[in-house]
Amino acid sequence: MRFSLSGVSVRIGSAPIVAYRGLTVEDGERVGHVGPNGSGKTSLLCTICRPLDPFAGLVELSGDDVRTLGQREAARSAALVAQDSTLDFDFTVEDIVAMGSGPWLQAFESTAGSGDAPITAALERVRLADHRTCRPSTPVRW
Repeated sequence: MRFSLSGVSVRIGSAPIVAYRGLTVEDGERVGHVGPNGSGKTSLLCTICRPLDPFAGLVELSGDDVRTLGQREAARSAALVAQDSTLDFDFTVEDIVAMGSGPWLQAFESTAGSGDAPITAALERVRLADHRTCRPSTPVRW
């Protein structure tokens, strides 16, 4: 998946949060986005993944304007798991990864018949396979 930003600005209410002249990240490329607290890092990610709409400019995922993508199509291209999120349920890491299957399923379809191969592959890709049964309250040592 390739994404690009062109002249993007994000506002919450009337307050400007983020302004980007341009950025392109090619498929397979890794990019770090650093800055002090409150500098708009999460707002930018939310703009790429669609919880926030850009006030101006263009955000593209694989060449498509994110504002023209349906929710399912956008979710298949990009997702965001916030660093600080509160879970009121006792999910395991495996449970949380399985929730990412939703955009790929048809209405009322279950992941039960597909086995855990996609989940295992995702966990291995991010080196978390050994932590699949951990719960958010479980400390994870790297």
